[in-house]
Amino acid sequence: MPADPAAPQRNSRRRRPPARGRGSHGLMAAPGAGGAGRGGSGGEGRPPASNDGGGSPAPKGRRGRKTLSPLLLKAFLAVAFACLLGLGTLLAVHITDPQRLTESTVEAPIVDPPQGHARLQPTVFHAQDQLELFDPIAQRGSDDEALTDEELFADQEELSFEDLDLELRESRTTDTCTGEVWGDTLAETLAEAECASASHALYVDSDDEYVAQVTMFDLADVSGAESVVAELAPDSTPAFIVPMDSDYEGLHEGHSQATAQVMGHYLGVFWVARADGEPPEDDDSLASVNVAVMDAALEIYRRVNGANGDGE
Repeated sequence: MPADPAAPQRNSRRRRPPARGRGSHGLMAAPGAGGAGRGGSGGEGRPPASNDGGGSPAPKGRRGRKTLSPLLLKAFLAVAFACLLGLGTLLAVHITDPQRLTESTVEAPIVDPPQGHARLQPTVFHAQDQLELFDPIAQRGSDDEALTDEELFADQEELSFEDLDLELRESRTTDTCTGEVWGDTLAETLAEAECASASHALYVDSDDEYVAQVTMFDLADVSGAESVVAELAPDSTPAFIVPMDSDYEGLHEGHSQATAQVMGHYLGVFWVARADGEPPEDDDSLASVNVAVMDAALEIYRRVNGANGDGE
């Protein structure tokens, strides 16, 4: 359906154009066997995440302006490890049937997604429930401004995990959250949850082999975040996030994996795929991409620090 000409404009920041086009099918094949064993062992990437709770440095973007307290670092690593296990064991293949979408019953205005957008649900989906760590930000303050992509991703332009390096290609924020998803029930739930903004970022690895999209919804409270997760789940009415425009087939068609993390009144969705949309050659390769891209949400952990009076 045509886009609403009166809808607010989306703010977008493009980093650099992707190297290969979806239309040309000229994507680079994975080097060697599997996706996790990548070329180039040198570089500045962080060492693998661990759960030993020792004196390891806090995870951060390569600019390294801010750090996390040891408590938050442990929690971050626990969340990443849980998602790694979840994505390795939860597999649910879903066939999207657009005809199953329900009629809208919410009185608040709902903005339609762009015409002709992809309607892809992830092949593998893992939901991470609210952790006690995020209780200090369980509710959005009455004077809080909506979260923006600049706040989220400015210090996270490069992410690393083991041999994997991801680079931010584009980010944007919109205050019309319902236009960022497909599926009427999901849109209704976002409206009911008083979504103030949806911030997106597109990451691609250094070999143009993997693509990842991070979406952070800023909702009224943790209850709203949990209700949105329920609608994203594959056993609910078919619905998901509209992928960002790119020249990659991944996230537009084929195989993909996603983790949804309730983080107080925020909801982070980390969606990954091979750039060509093909299933991974290595069972753990996409899970590793998912763990790496979760670093993009470190601003939320810093906000927990701030709510606890620990500053930045």
